[in-house]
Amino acid sequence: PTFSQAFRFFREKYNLEGIAQRGTDFGWYRWYIHEYKENYKKYVADYYEYDTYEEAELACLKYLIEITKTNLK
Repeated sequence: PTFSQAFRFFREKYNLEGIAQRGTDFGWYRWYIHEYKENYKKYVADYYEYDTYEEAELACLKYLIEITKTNLK
């Protein structure tokens, strides 16, 4: 699957939204994850200081996989 399809899977199946984006101040990239509850979103995790968008996106996807595996046990 593509990254887009993988992120959509986590949104639809687990209500987890993973976002990769450029940091606003220093030119680095970051990712963060929210879990959507009934009428609000709950912070799950974030991490900063990747050199590229692709590194942040891949790290976010790996973390989504990790937390869903952990929660399934």
